[in-house]
Amino acid sequence: MADKTFWQAGSPITVIEHVDEAVVADAVMVSLLQRHGCVIRASSILFPAGTLAQEILPRWGWTEKYTILLPDGLELGWKRDRSRQPARSLLQVSRQLYEQERHTISFGQRTVNEQGILMTIQATLQEVVALGVALHSYKLQLEHQPSVLPEQQEVLDLVLLLHDRFVASLPSSTN
Repeated sequence: MADKTFWQAGSPITVIEHVDEAVVADAVMVSLLQRHGCVIRASSILFPAGTLAQEILPRWGWTEKYTILLPDGLELGWKRDRSRQPARSLLQVSRQLYEQERHTISFGQRTVNEQGILMTIQATLQEVVALGVALHSYKLQLEHQPSVLPEQQEVLDLVLLLHDRFVASLPSSTN
């Protein structure tokens, strides 16, 4: 990170207009900027209050280069190509920071997916337990009906036996 005396010479910045589509379409870059308090729009980026920009001199041709410092210390590179109308802006972060964010996003999505799967399994297991309760109730009703065939009773007993063994094998928090 740059030393504070350098940044005292910087100018406050609140928005960059005409941001290149590649920046706003990059999920990693968008996630990183949003996590640091920026608001991403279709072709602009709004920075949190206290963000500073310092031009890097000398200029070469039509390209202006700046270093942007967000209040939380994130440092970005900003290139503005004035030869295009409207002038296009490109933001950059260090490769290491970009890769860290990419890993964080993919890990976060995997965690969310795993939690969703676990919740689905838990709900299914609760339904299996509820089904067993209903089967036991049905068996009690059948015991009082003389029209039940022995084969029906055997099938129901087998299903209940399998169900009860399955439920007994589950962790105690599920059943």
